[in-house]
Amino acid sequence: MLRTWAALSLLLLTGCPDDKVAPEAQPDAGPIRWGLSLAHDSQITMDPGGTFPLRAMYFNTELGGLENQPVSFLIVGDAQGGSLAANSGQTDEDGFATLDFQAPLEATQRPIQVEISAAKVEAPLYVQITVTEPDLRLLPVGATERDVRPNMVLPVQILVERVGGGAIAGVSVDAQLRLADGVVPPGMGLQEVGLATVSTDTRLSGIARVELHTGPEEADIWVDMGVAGVGTVSYLFHVRAGGMGEGGCRLDRDCGEGFICVREGEGEEAQNVCVPDEESGCDPINPAPGQCPPGFTCDPNGECVPGAITGCLQAPEVCPEHFECIADVCVRLCDPDDLCPDGFECIEGVCQEPDPPPDMVRVEGLWLTLYQFDLSEVLGFLGGLGGPLDFVDQAFRGNLNVPIPLLGDLIEDAVGDLIARYVPPWVPDLVHGLNTLVHIFQELQVAGEMELRHRQNPLHVRGTEMWHHAMIHLIDRCPLGRQDPNWPRCAQVDIMFDQQLGDFGEIHTDPRPFSGRLYLDQQQEWRLLLNREVEADLVGLVRYIVNLVVSISTNGRARDLPQALEQAIDCRGVARAANDAARQMGLNGGIPGVEQMCQAAVAEAGRQVDEILGRIGIGWEVMDFDQRARVYDDNNDLLGDELGRWPDAPGDLDGRFRIIWRAPIDGVWFGDRPR
Repeated sequence: MLRTWAALSLLLLTGCPDDKVAPEAQPDAGPIRWGLSLAHDSQITMDPGGTFPLRAMYFNTELGGLENQPVSFLIVGDAQGGSLAANSGQTDEDGFATLDFQAPLEATQRPIQVEISAAKVEAPLYVQITVTEPDLRLLPVGATERDVRPNMVLPVQILVERVGGGAIAGVSVDAQLRLADGVVPPGMGLQEVGLATVSTDTRLSGIARVELHTGPEEADIWVDMGVAGVGTVSYLFHVRAGGMGEGGCRLDRDCGEGFICVREGEGEEAQNVCVPDEESGCDPINPAPGQCPPGFTCDPNGECVPGAITGCLQAPEVCPEHFECIADVCVRLCDPDDLCPDGFECIEGVCQEPDPPPDMVRVEGLWLTLYQFDLSEVLGFLGGLGGPLDFVDQAFRGNLNVPIPLLGDLIEDAVGDLIARYVPPWVPDLVHGLNTLVHIFQELQVAGEMELRHRQNPLHVRGTEMWHHAMIHLIDRCPLGRQDPNWPRCAQVDIMFDQQLGDFGEIHTDPRPFSGRLYLDQQQEWRLLLNREVEADLVGLVRYIVNLVVSISTNGRARDLPQALEQAIDCRGVARAANDAARQMGLNGGIPGVEQMCQAAVAEAGRQVDEILGRIGIGWEVMDFDQRARVYDDNNDLLGDELGRWPDAPGDLDGRFRIIWRAPIDGVWFGDRPR
């Protein structure tokens, strides 16, 4: 209080016109001085075998950054297996010299010291580098208990990531098959029949994978996948001849030889089930009941294809202008000068697919997929979530309108200084975090597995897919933002689908079986077009990400947004501080209504937050989209190696949500054949 009165007295004294202070003379700039400055922290922690770009700025007080000047880098003392790419580096146009440090392959007993020096700089800089084994955690990929068929080969996978997020590659994972009696029966094994214990490494995605052979007999199989010193994830598979159980199938390979995974039923009753793979054909001219599995229809080539556009035989008028009903499908009429859709040619006046050429590149098999969706137009309103909290912050940081006409702004400034202590320092961080939500959903990534099969006409394909996890990037987790040497790894957070996420629950996704086709573009390059439908629980995903941002921004003090609002300001403490300050200024009655004003502001903020979050209405909504990509056959064996190339030439996504939202779904995708 004494400091507050002193500040007020100083304000009153400076208001007198005769009390002027003569300006000080400008000091002499003095001699030119040279210096070095690190562009990162002087204490660095690294993974074994990693590379870190050491970076320092060489400057003087006259020119600033010095261009094309040598800067020396030297390991002082025991290198412990670490090394530098060179002994010196040249500065760039801004004065920065950069040199890579290569960490040893094992953790160090003590820090490795690097000395950085330059001409005319008296004291060198020192960087302490500690190499430690990363703190890891294991997450299951897919259900940890499920029913499967005999004689199947199916993947068992785990995700290895750093605590706090960020997949890590090259980690050795041990897998062990267990049965109740400890004996591996004939036909069963890991990677190949007869093996009960194998090892593998995580890929760039952080996922380690082994193949389980279920064998011919019914049994309960446990598969343990673990990392030494970290832990183990256990999977239980019930091998039953009767089917896939309530969970159904996700990929064709879940069903075993001779079966495919299809969708049966409508609405909430729909599920994916295994049915016989009837490739013997169907009759498109005189369709017979039950000739195709539920959810499939007979296309003009006599194949059961999911999602074909049919139904005009009984009502030809449903075909639009310039289209004709052929084999129960509306096809476009044309003449030789017309442009038919991609992959079609004008044959006998109708846009038709050509016969598949003998050098067609096939795309059958398993693919690891990566999607990057731009949902900013769908979820753009989330960018307003920071506004209500910002109002609470600003209203009680010097912008409180105190209705006291006697001293007015003078009392308001003094009271505002006291009130500021009741606004937690994490409030501005939370406002910033919530305001970046839209940017997070501009680059939402999803990783999965896709299986493709060619149909009787090999230009036609059908597929199934499973989405494993989403990846978001929270830039505030990186000390230097996008310039951080560990970007984007330091910002990445993995969100697993279809499994328990702490107390939050599960976030579900359901990619439906789909159809597609191969075609040659105008450059005679093979391209793949897939017609997709995916059910996605965006409500759960958005709420989980909002809670995650709240937890990080508040350093764990609040688990969700309502709790953060409750803790954003102590209204009773605000009122007490304001009244105490006012009484010491001679206002014995205090300042009435401050606590009520505070509570009203917090309540209004809560109402605005509820209104914004209430606009999320996409729970288990269907995403309709097409995805295209060029097919790359790098070794010319007529078997595709990549679908698009990430990030230089990925495929593209184009679609929209069905029913509720009409905003578009944009993005890119990539498929890579496992090696």
